[in-house]
Amino acid sequence: MCTRRRSRYRHSSSTSRWPALWLAEDHSAILRRMASWCTCLTDANILRFLALEREISMHFVVGLCTLLLAVVTGHTAVASPEGKRVTLLGTANTNPYIGAWTSTFTKFATQAGMKVTNLSSNYDAAVQSQQVDDAIAQKFDLIAVVYVNDQAIIPALTRAKAAGIPVVLIVTPLKKEHEELFTSYIGTDHAELGRLAAEGMVKGLQAEGKTKAQVVAVTGAAQQLNVQTRMAAFKEVLAKHPGVELVASEDGRWNTAMTEKITGELLVRFSGRGGIDSCDYCATA
Repeated sequence: MCTRRRSRYRHSSSTSRWPALWLAEDHSAILRRMASWCTCLTDANILRFLALEREISMHFVVGLCTLLLAVVTGHTAVASPEGKRVTLLGTANTNPYIGAWTSTFTKFATQAGMKVTNLSSNYDAAVQSQQVDDAIAQKFDLIAVVYVNDQAIIPALTRAKAAGIPVVLIVTPLKKEHEELFTSYIGTDHAELGRLAAEGMVKGLQAEGKTKAQVVAVTGAAQQLNVQTRMAAFKEVLAKHPGVELVASEDGRWNTAMTEKITGELLVRFSGRGGIDSCDYCATA
């Protein structure tokens, strides 16, 4: 298992049997660089943003694979992951970000000897719950999941716990009162992401000499806890700048085409009200 001394990853204490795994400080540095580039959206900065987005995806994958190797081998140096069966339950593999780390995870895990079943729910919470139940019935050794809805997934994870199957949550943890339902979590600080987005937006506006502005947010799937956490932090920062008003927040469901359509509609809607000064695209991140 990785340690602070041997790895770029660090552990967070957990009440569960396995340690939670969080991305380390270098991940925050990457996010801050992204935020600074958002103040000046040149073609070069957009390319840099996309390159670092892939870098974050690889951080997720490498950290998850390290964690899984420990989970499926029972923390022993002599045990082997060879032949262990893992089901990876995502939201939508057609999403470029999700697709990047799921495919790479599958590659790494397969190379380690694990057998991976990769399923997508297409953001359908009921389908995902059924996928968890199927994994329980088929007696998988481990379930790794990016859940669609934090409330809808609770019953299925409760059944997984009763069946003794370890669960690794990816991207978003559950609320503290449900920590006993998962063995480990790998992800990032979504409140920090929201703060960085708002701070970058405010700095960009200030660089243009604007102290008053109308801004909009096109978010990822609004039903997801990570999006709600990001937006709460985003609004907290904007509250410190009363001249910057969030005039609309729309659900883009992590879909690039939908995000572009919504943004176009917002530009038209507010064209007669002074226009929009800035837009946060959570849905394309």
